[in-house]
Amino acid sequence: MTTFKKTAAIMITTIIFSSHSTVSFSEESMHIYNNTAIKSMENQIIIYKSQFVSNPIRSDLPKFPKIGNVITSIKIDDLHVPEKACLEIDATLCTELQSTNIKCFDKCITSGPEFVAYDEKRRTLFVDAETDVSGTGGTPQFLFSVDLAGKKIDYLNTVISPYTAHLSPDGQHIAFESGWNEISVIDTKTGNLMEVPNENKPPHGKKCLLEFIG
Repeated sequence: MTTFKKTAAIMITTIIFSSHSTVSFSEESMHIYNNTAIKSMENQIIIYKSQFVSNPIRSDLPKFPKIGNVITSIKIDDLHVPEKACLEIDATLCTELQSTNIKCFDKCITSGPEFVAYDEKRRTLFVDAETDVSGTGGTPQFLFSVDLAGKKIDYLNTVISPYTAHLSPDGQHIAFESGWNEISVIDTKTGNLMEVPNENKPPHGKKCLLEFIG
């Protein structure tokens, strides 16, 4: 598994919990921002142009989202995992494929991408992809950043699901809170992962995390 580097909780508090950025509108499969709408579908994500417009009949009502043309799409075949990352989650997967001409990391991902977060200022989308490896400690998910301006996709790190993700206001870090109340942080540029040591975790982690984020 991925080795986690521990750091002081005060450092994590400094890099994550500052002013808040707002998602304009969202539902289960669609996340709508000022100029971009992101829709999750089976094994792909579709990105549309969007805008918020006034109600033509009742101008006193809140603006509503209007979805425009497709900008681009991210499909499962667009996601590539380094061989090292695949080996870390399950070396037996590569052993089973040795008799074939298929490279291990071409078979790591079984489904995805799924929406994780969106940095509206940098037009960077964060998605994850699922593996078929699971256990009592959770399921490894591969995390990617997608630069929508150039559609450049980078593998960042491996996280364990289930989790709730929180993007920092400056877009430089994503905080992951697992189903076991564990909190870890990934640098969105380098992919470096830091885990909050048990002795420094705040009580009621999720409540405290959301209070800091606002």
